[in-house]
Amino acid sequence: MESVYTNVDPTGSFCANIISKKGRNEVQIFPIDKTSSENIIVNALIKKFELSSDDRIRDITWVSAERTSKSDSKRGTKRSKSEEKIDTNDTNESINLIILIENGDLLVFSPFKDEVVDRISNETKLKALTGSLKQQSIVGMKEDNELLEINLSNNKTKTYKFKKSSEDIQTLKSIKYKGNGSTSTPESYNTFKTSSSKIFNIQTIASNEAEALMALTEDGIEIFNIDFETQHLEQKPIGLIKTDFHDSDASILFKNLFTKANEQLIGIWHDRNQPHFSIIDWLLKDIGERIIAIDYSEINDLEIDNNEDDQPNILLPDQVEVVNISFNELSKQLSDFTTKSSLSIWLKWLLTVQGGFISKQAEQHGNLKSLQSGLEKALQGRLQLLKSQADLRSNMHIDDDDDDDENQDDENQTFNESFANQTTLAEESIVYANGENDDFEENETFDAGDAELVEEEEEDDDQ
Repeated sequence: MESVYTNVDPTGSFCANIISKKGRNEVQIFPIDKTSSENIIVNALIKKFELSSDDRIRDITWVSAERTSKSDSKRGTKRSKSEEKIDTNDTNESINLIILIENGDLLVFSPFKDEVVDRISNETKLKALTGSLKQQSIVGMKEDNELLEINLSNNKTKTYKFKKSSEDIQTLKSIKYKGNGSTSTPESYNTFKTSSSKIFNIQTIASNEAEALMALTEDGIEIFNIDFETQHLEQKPIGLIKTDFHDSDASILFKNLFTKANEQLIGIWHDRNQPHFSIIDWLLKDIGERIIAIDYSEINDLEIDNNEDDQPNILLPDQVEVVNISFNELSKQLSDFTTKSSLSIWLKWLLTVQGGFISKQAEQHGNLKSLQSGLEKALQGRLQLLKSQADLRSNMHIDDDDDDDENQDDENQTFNESFANQTTLAEESIVYANGENDDFEENETFDAGDAELVEEEEEDDDQ
């Protein structure tokens, strides 16, 4: 089974989108707006369920849930008006989605719940699932190709021998026989012959006027008129439906389809993991080829996938030219080392996100070599600049040390000279208590009488 696929419940009320690849396992349920002719999906009611990386999804199927009877509701608590309205109008709140994971367990999801409703452990490992005519029951295929019917309400099982291969389960899911009894020793034979391309899905579409079988293949939707009274064992398709991007590089193909209440045909196509819904203008009485226009603006109408690795990104036919223009501008910016901008950040993100895709483009090898050469030169220049800055700092540090030493010596010499001069002046200005100074250090000391004579002589001179 494909890693990304859809499954619409039998009533045409919900579409399940399954993503199971690269360790990512996710279940998305899209409510279908059955009353509006313009809106296809009720965006406000979309549900998403993230599973663990070990819960790899193998198969899915829809099953009718157990409903509360009117007698039970009378015995229980009084319900609100909205709940009574749901019960009386018989909406599809009784539909559950059953997921078969790798280890054989069954997960039960409800379109009206935000969490897993139930997880059923199953000792018997199954490899495929389909619905059952019994309420609250499903049918699974075991590894030995036996069929196992499981009642989800009481977990009782019943085994059926089935010697055919598992590929016949898809046939049983697609064809309904309205008869008044059972047949024995049934035979299978080819009634519709499709193209030799891969078949994605098979759906039967019915209206009041006719019934048709639609095979969704790589060549488009091949339409066959169901007429079991015909004498031709192999009927050829009466119509073919394709998108206008079927033969382009984008290659948009319808992988599934369903009808709304007003018999409006809806086709489902994917942009990576993102499902998109397009109205197909086709009536069962139409014949010939029909081309359905796909508007790329539909990609932005519904955002479910928020993982950057799986964002919507259809490769346009002119993307090679856009990539070349980007690399030319990038080369100009890298060749000018004087410019300084946030280009490096943009370049890192570009190579991180799209590096694998760019490296696989043969016409980009020359640009990648130029880019590598430019980055190496820029790196070498950067390293040389850093080395020069380190050497400059080291030399400046040595010069500063030498200057500091010389300045220290000059300061010390100046201080010594200044100190000596100040000491000399201080000694000359000193006056002792006995009237002597340094000039009389070598003279004899006068006694008191000598001092008095000197003073008298000085007074006589003044007179």
